[in-house]
Amino acid sequence: MASKKPFGNRLQRFSRLAVTALDTSSRLLGDRLVDSFRDPESKLAARADRLHAAGTRIATTMGEMKGAAMKLGQLLSVDNEVLPEEMRMALAVLQRQAPPMDPKLVRRLVAERLGQPLEAVFSSFDDAVLGAASLGQVHAARLRDGREVAVKVQYPGIAATVGADMSNLRSLLRLAPVPGLKGRVKGYIDELSAAFAKEADYVAEAANLSRFYELLSADPGIVVPLPIDEFCSRELLVMERLEGTLLTASWDRLDQRQRDEMGERLMDLYAQTFHRHQQLHGDPHPGNFLLLDSGALGVLDFGCVCSFEVARTDGYLHLLGALWSGDEERLAQAYADLGFGFGEAVVEPAVLAEFSRIALAPFLCDGAFDFGTWSFRDAMRRFILAHPSVLKLTPVPEDLLYLRVLSGLRGILNSGGCRVRARGHAEALYAERITSIK
Repeated sequence: MASKKPFGNRLQRFSRLAVTALDTSSRLLGDRLVDSFRDPESKLAARADRLHAAGTRIATTMGEMKGAAMKLGQLLSVDNEVLPEEMRMALAVLQRQAPPMDPKLVRRLVAERLGQPLEAVFSSFDDAVLGAASLGQVHAARLRDGREVAVKVQYPGIAATVGADMSNLRSLLRLAPVPGLKGRVKGYIDELSAAFAKEADYVAEAANLSRFYELLSADPGIVVPLPIDEFCSRELLVMERLEGTLLTASWDRLDQRQRDEMGERLMDLYAQTFHRHQQLHGDPHPGNFLLLDSGALGVLDFGCVCSFEVARTDGYLHLLGALWSGDEERLAQAYADLGFGFGEAVVEPAVLAEFSRIALAPFLCDGAFDFGTWSFRDAMRRFILAHPSVLKLTPVPEDLLYLRVLSGLRGILNSGGCRVRARGHAEALYAERITSIK
């Protein structure tokens, strides 16, 4: 019997988000009106409470909807510069947990997708949810040969909602007043739609796991689980189980040296795979990184993987080289070559250089950069108010996920108070990729 598709059509999903947004806005407005009768201390406490409550309402709706809606909530929860901290923390529940499927349904779905009874494949299968992804949930199990595995089973009918959510997002972004954005809305939505569609194919994710396992096999500090290909299908992924705890839940028990070491590994993971292999793990929310019992960094969820042309990955190194040299004209050309602002000279070189010094501060620090004390939101807000032309500096659609990764990585390193030699990583790659071929 076909599985029920409980997630609704495009209009129903749009209505759920709209009603939640309207309800949240109304409550926030009402609470703010009451603030005039509160003393300053009570006013601050009330603000924190209402922001957390608003985040909880939004997280509940997005978690129940799952799919692209839940993924948007995950993205918003990662970067501490996007939302107020109270709201971000409420949304953080989406990084690892969401309302689970009924265990009986899970077992039936797994058996259907295996094409045989669970008992024929697993000697044990845990009904408790290890983690909830936007398109599926993960369970611990043991194969009959004794191997410990993680089983990711896709929510029935969820893949069909991705197109509906993307259409809804397209409608909202068309209303955006940001200069330069409207001209790229279609490209952005198409890029995200393609990425999310790939995530719904667990056979493709299994191939990504195998590829990154090979790319990173020489580094014992970074571990990627291998898939068990014989049991994988489009809606079922069986892979090695990594034993450990969420990295972000482990920060408090790590000393500064250990936190810095994990930060270096995260930086190295993305620097090496992007610039040397033109491959990108495109989903850097905290639920995808584990501190393994061995002390290594475990990396999960390879549904969203992007491939790039060498010219693009080297292009970002050229941009950093121009910034280091202090050559403003060369820096402006590097942005144009990468297609920012449609490849036009939309920002004065001096303004662009100042913007870069704020946005790329970690790559200007000669030693270890302290991500824990870095908060550029206020500085960037003041800068944009003084120089609104930088809003025209929109990236090309194919770089959208790369820039999302940078934002997510910044949030994780900030949460851990990590001190990382960002410039050192970049200069080594610049010497290898750029100066060596001149």
